[in-house]
Formats: sequence, structure tokens, C-alpha cells
Amino acid sequence: MPDDGEASDVPASVQSRAVTVREPPVVFVTYLSSAETERLVRRAIAGLREFGGVLASCPVLAFAPHSLLGIDIGLMTGVDLVGLRGEPELARYPFGAKVTVCAQAEAQVPHGTESLVWLGSGCLVFRPPELFSLRQDCDVAFRPVHIANVGSPRSGPLDEYWQAVYKAVDTKDGDGSVESLLDRQRLRPYYNTHCFAVNPALGLMGSWLESFRSLVADEAFQSGPCRDELHRIFLHQAVLSAYVTKSVAPGRVRILPPAYSYPLHFHSKLADTQRVRAMNEITVAAYENDGDLEEVPADEPLRSWLARERP
Repeated sequence: MPDDGEASDVPASVQSRAVTVREPPVVFVTYLSSAETERLVRRAIAGLREFGGVLASCPVLAFAPHSLLGIDIGLMTGVDLVGLRGEPELARYPFGAKVTVCAQAEAQVPHGTESLVWLGSGCLVFRPPELFSLRQDCDVAFRPVHIANVGSPRSGPLDEYWQAVYKAVDTKDGDGSVESLLDRQRLRPYYNTHCFAVNPALGLMGSWLESFRSLVADEAFQSGPCRDELHRIFLHQAVLSAYVTKSVAPGRVRILPPAYSYPLHFHSKLADTQRVRAMNEITVAAYENDGDLEEVPADEPLRSWLARERP
């Protein structure tokens, strides 16, 4: 199952090579935690290069623990392999590495970068993801979550979990909402994090890390509202969603269409009106295992590309 894995503690002296921003000023960031995710990340980058259109040649920061810095993924054109300065406590927490990676990437992208795009190892680009290019139009681009899970229903009050998250972020409940894709629940802003784009000048990723770190260290919160597995798994999404609500005006939030982060693992459960006919209709696919790539037929040239890229 593709995921963001766990980070190793890497000396701060490990630095990335210089990254050159090309036009448009968009930088992609991803993370590989093991030999298995290295294969998946390589495929994700290959898809961006093949089908990314105007964004195909954008630089990519591929973060990795120290033990993987010798792999040759950094030899791919436009890819910089970056040593992750790991935080042991966060590395043991579900998706803690993703939060750390995004914060470190935000801190080191070149001045003038307008879009920092997270592309998880379980994502594949099949069409030009041009809506990741934020420019002057908006500050962030997200998809709402696929299913409600720990989301907060707009029709009810904040529960203890979301109260604690909003307090950690230092924000209050507003009147914004999103609709989850699969179960169509109206929720307080709650965003999917398979892939998304942010303006790094806002400092959102660094703030995300600070509040996530504080909630992981909060023993009362961890033994109370966040004691079960589901709330722990999705804490990173809840914190980031709260920060977007706090820091970004609603008109500056770009809600990506369903073709972004299209969930192949939920394809059979989607309503007929929500399903794509072919992979070629998907901009960025999200998947959990290689079997999910068999869920939807593909037309050429994508069909041949997928056949080459599968193990």
C-alpha cells in the first residue's frame, strides 16, 4: 500500500543540491521511505514527465531518510534527492513524515516559487495538472476528502477532537463547508492530502508542522479525543484543513475537480455519475495498490505507458 512511511533521523548537515525553478514557477515534492516507495515515487515522477504538459519539466524534491540517499532516483532529470531531517516522535506517528517533508520543502524552495505541490507516492499523473499552478489566482488548491471519516458535520457542533485541533491552530469555527466525494456528507472544511498545492510564501507548511507537533505531544489529547486509530491516522489532514480555514480567504481556496486525486480504490463504490469511463479522463489518480490500476480501462497512449510501468 503506497504511503508516506516513517522518517529516519537524518543529520541536519545533509543538504539538497540547488534547485532551479523553471517556468512556470512550480516545484513538486514527494517522499520515499523504503525500496518499495522508491519504485512508486519513480513511477509518479515518470507520469508527471510523460503527461504533465506545461508542468512536465518542473523540478521535483524527493525527500528520503539517510539510508536511502544512495539510490539513483536523484539521477532522474530535474529530481533532487534530499535528506530528511527527521523528528523521531513524528516519524512514529501516522503520516508524520509527510508533515515534516512539506515543512522542510517549503523552507528551501527558491524565492519566487508560486506553487509547492505535494504528490504522494500513491499518485499518478495522467493529464496536465495545470490547476496546481496557482500564480496570482489563489493561494491553495485542494480536493475535499473522499469519505467523511473523522470529519466534522456542518450541521452539528464541533466535537472534542475538532475543538482541540481548532484551539491548537488558534482559530474559530466559521461557516465554510465541503462535500465528501463518496458519502456526500456536508462537512466543515476538510481536505484530502494525496496531492495538493500551496503558495510557500504563506508559511502554511511550517505552521502545519508546529501545530501537528504540539498535538502529538499533548498527552491529554492523545489519550482522549485522539486515542483511536482513525483519529490518529487523519490528524494531519484535520490540522492542515484547520490551518487553511484560518489562513486562506475562501475566495483564495481553489477546490480541485474530482479528476484530481480520483480514488481508484473507491472506483467501484462511486455513483455512476461520478465514475470515469477511462483512465485518460483522470488528471491525478490516487491508488492504494497496483491492483487498483486494473479498476478502470485505459486508452492509448496511457494504456501502453501503464503496461511498461507496472512491475
